[in-house]
Amino acid sequence: MITCDVHVHSTGSNRIIPANSATKKYNIQESYVNAEHQYQLTKSRGRELVTLSDHNSISEAKKLVELHPEDCFMSCEYEVKGEPGGQDPEILVLGLTEEFHEELMHVRKYGIKDFIGLVKQEKRPHALAHPGYPVNPKGPRLTVKEIEYWTDLCDVIEGINGDGMRENELAQIVAKQKGKPMSGGSDDHAGLFTGLTYTVAPDADYKEEFLQHFREGKIYPEGESGSMQKSYQVMLTIGKQFIASERNRRSEVGYINYFRKNPLRFVELMFIPYILPLFLNVSSRKYRNSLEKRTLALEDKYFEHLKTNYKLELKEKVRGLKKKQDEELADLLSMVKDKSDYITKHTFFERVINWVLKNNRSVQNDFDSV
Repeated sequence: MITCDVHVHSTGSNRIIPANSATKKYNIQESYVNAEHQYQLTKSRGRELVTLSDHNSISEAKKLVELHPEDCFMSCEYEVKGEPGGQDPEILVLGLTEEFHEELMHVRKYGIKDFIGLVKQEKRPHALAHPGYPVNPKGPRLTVKEIEYWTDLCDVIEGINGDGMRENELAQIVAKQKGKPMSGGSDDHAGLFTGLTYTVAPDADYKEEFLQHFREGKIYPEGESGSMQKSYQVMLTIGKQFIASERNRRSEVGYINYFRKNPLRFVELMFIPYILPLFLNVSSRKYRNSLEKRTLALEDKYFEHLKTNYKLELKEKVRGLKKKQDEELADLLSMVKDKSDYITKHTFFERVINWVLKNNRSVQNDFDSV
């Protein structure tokens, strides 16, 4: 048996945290954790293999593979272009090469159908990450149509995301409904919960076999889901890591130069450590509550969709049965009509002769010779 947390972030995920005015104002990126920290943390929690799946980047994953080639492989979480006016899906692709990563970075701009088509053509293990979670929280609402389309295309669905709450429940419902295998990953950005949510390949014994079994769906997810407390801890930790990185930058450029460049930012960052815990506690709860409500509404819509589809399938089955019965009845009536025509056309004497001919071979032969 081999286990691996296939959804882990590091400094390679350096895009600004989306849909938040404060993060945009201060350019707070999604992760400040270095690759080696994530490696050591993952191994300390009993995972046999380690990978990094940064957003649209393999820079840190590549470094990790160079340092630990025996138990690491390159992965990436690609943000793929969605339908106009909709959300963008995110796809985890495992066991990458640099060349194939470049291809996927190009193809992801054309949409999920082309993207998954290329992934399957190259026989790469992949999973639809957190299907119930909107990549852009302030963007358009996720729809049942989008989730149905994405999950139809992808071979594996992420069933347990270490940062997900009700989103995991929705993902598991969809996966079970479609009979799709599920993966697990911590989705850790802060270096706190790495390795506590993971994917199990029960019959794999080495790295290449794990990737093969993942592609074939011989896997299942294990470990922790998210919680309100975990969400707050992650946000608080990223905030503290951002402050530490700003202090390092001030030291590099000099306090005077830093102040001259942006005096207001200099003053604000002096007070942020004192107000950050309270601000993040309130904002994380507000965000999670909003996400829970939206996911619950989406779950209700999905159940309604299943009910409607079930009714349509049932009606189609009834139509099929009725058509079959009508055909069988038509055949029966035709046969009866043929028999009745046969009976009316023959006299009693002819029917007796026919009966004798049918039941006595010698008489049949004599009759034929006449």
